[in-house]
Amino acid sequence: MNESKYVALIEKIQKRRKWVVALTVIAIILIVLFASPSKVQVMGETVKESQGLHPVFIVILILLCFSFELIAYALVSMPLSTSMDVECDPEKQLILNKHLNKQKNIDHVYAQDYFYLGNYAEALKYADKMIQSPNEQAVLVGLFNRARCEFFTEDYEAVQQTAAQYHSKLSGCQKIKPKIKLTYQKVGHVLDLMCAISENDVEGMNALRGAIKAWNTLKATEGFLNYLKGLAAYKANDSEEAIYRFKAVQEACSKTVLCELSDHYIQSLRDHLSFQDSQESRN
Repeated sequence: MNESKYVALIEKIQKRRKWVVALTVIAIILIVLFASPSKVQVMGETVKESQGLHPVFIVILILLCFSFELIAYALVSMPLSTSMDVECDPEKQLILNKHLNKQKNIDHVYAQDYFYLGNYAEALKYADKMIQSPNEQAVLVGLFNRARCEFFTEDYEAVQQTAAQYHSKLSGCQKIKPKIKLTYQKVGHVLDLMCAISENDVEGMNALRGAIKAWNTLKATEGFLNYLKGLAAYKANDSEEAIYRFKAVQEACSKTVLCELSDHYIQSLRDHLSFQDSQESRN
């Protein structure tokens, strides 16, 4: 990975974060100084006296300062989120998170980034860490990432087993809210499509590729689903649909391994179509 091209961006974000924290501290100090009761005396005689603000209002102002700090901090850190949901640049997200993200539990980010970079061994390592988590949702995300690593390394038997684990775990989850559970059910349908592709189940692929829906708005997710739909169409000999899907992957995720894989299939399909045309012209 080329970390050097992100040095300036990392330094700019770090500097802006420090300014946000410093301005927040200054604002709180000023609030305490000017809002607290005060008395000015000259030669033992009070010339100015202020009752200050009620303590409740002081607390409210301080809380507002912290709120503005969180918003400003998020704004200056925006490249952390936009790197995948807008740019679909896993290398950028990975490097920025390693240098700027102080959270401990972001295995899901690393698993995702390494997957889109085509480093399935590293992605699998972080996926397995999530599977060991006591958090039900982390386990589900871990199983999903494990399944797609297994799928892309063509360990299809393992894909079937991991997908079965996922569905079993999801059905037994008691703490996940119904609305959130619907999101994980969408992911489950994607696993079903991977299983159908791995089994060359054309009927299942045709039924599922039109039914699966994105579980979030990330560009990366859009590209991943289009790749699976393209692969399903390719195996079902639907060349027009396959080319359309693989081109959509290239447009959405040009900086990922999915783009390279899509290019391979597009070339294969074009060669096949050219061969068919030449055969027909001869006949």
